[in-house]
Amino acid sequence: MKNMSTLTFCVLSFLSVSAYSIVQEPEPSSTAPKPVSLSEAREMVMTGSYKEAIEAFGVLAKEPKTQVAATLGLAEAKMRIGQYQDAIAALDALQANDSARRHFLLAQLYLITGRYDDAQKHSREAIRLDEIDAGARFSRVAASVCSM
Repeated sequence: MKNMSTLTFCVLSFLSVSAYSIVQEPEPSSTAPKPVSLSEAREMVMTGSYKEAIEAFGVLAKEPKTQVAATLGLAEAKMRIGQYQDAIAALDALQANDSARRHFLLAQLYLITGRYDDAQKHSREAIRLDEIDAGARFSRVAASVCSM
């Protein structure tokens, strides 16, 4: 009888603790992320804080005023940690906002993933939009060499 009452006590204790933790409101996080600017998020990328940069750019990309720049930054941060398909998807979502930077990033991503024809196409488009962009010119040459 003693073992049964001990078992019952343990089960009831577990259930009451579990029920309490389920209905208990989560405490406010003391480490809530503070809003950051585009320049602060870019600095995170430059210093290798990619996870933080991705979070910051994700928040900034929801704002109409910073959506395009933040999405470009988000794609670059994802590219740097090897999330190539996610980066391509983010840039594809910006098709209506054509820019040399978007095409340059896509050229880099396609070069990395072995899609050399696409890399050349986006390098050409980046150069067309910004003839001075040396990065786009480099991507075009690299795509040409890799496709041989």
